Amino acid sequence: ENVRDLRSLLWASIDNDDSRDLDQLTVSEQLRDGVVRIYVAVADVDARLRKNSPVDVHARRNTTSVYTAARIFTMLPERLCYDLTSLNAREERLAVVVAYTVDREGAVSEPEIYRALVENKAKLTYNAVGAWLEGRADMPPQVAAVEGLAEQLNLQDEVAQRLCERRHERGALVLDTVESRAVMEEGVVVDIVPEEKNRAHAIIEDFMIAANGVTARYLA
Repeated sequence: ENVRDLRSLLWASIDNDDSRDLDQLTVSEQLRDGVVRIYVAVADVDARLRKNSPVDVHARRNTTSVYTAARIFTMLPERLCYDLTSLNAREERLAVVVAYTVDREGAVSEPEIYRALVENKAKLTYNAVGAWLEGRADMPPQVAAVEGLAEQLNLQDEVAQRLCERRHERGALVLDTVESRAVMEEGVVVDIVPEEKNRAHAIIEDFMIAANGVTARYLA
């Protein structure tokens, strides 16, 4: 009875092109005077995984998933990672929702944390969404197929920029690092290409940073 039904919201995931373990969704709600309510849904693995069960002990030993160019070594069995706990498109899933309000100056307020039932309306990728937001490509077909999702993403992009500006005003640092990705063909590395950050990355990064802050204050 403590699980809210939020399946009607325009949830969407934004992740890497080849991601199969989708662990977060986002959606926004325009309120008054430019204030926006942000919702971040995080996969509720605990709903499927009993504490101290053999799978839990196995995951504790692994500690984390390890991503390499040739293979991903998942923390949990693939049936859980890629299916039962993954926030896959058009699937109803339990999630932990971190909600907060962002004003015109990027200040976060009115935090909430609760469990909810959610449904991912579109599986999106950083490269496609980022290129569209930055005017370098057409709207991704997955976005065009869902009524209202384009407006959703533009609003989320605007709020992410507010959050970023606010963090830097308060002293956040920019560390210029180079990230690269190995290109594989038949198990052999044939090229190394740089991973370019874009505004789609910024949406997820800035929303998750704010959600982490809300969660830390809640735990404190």
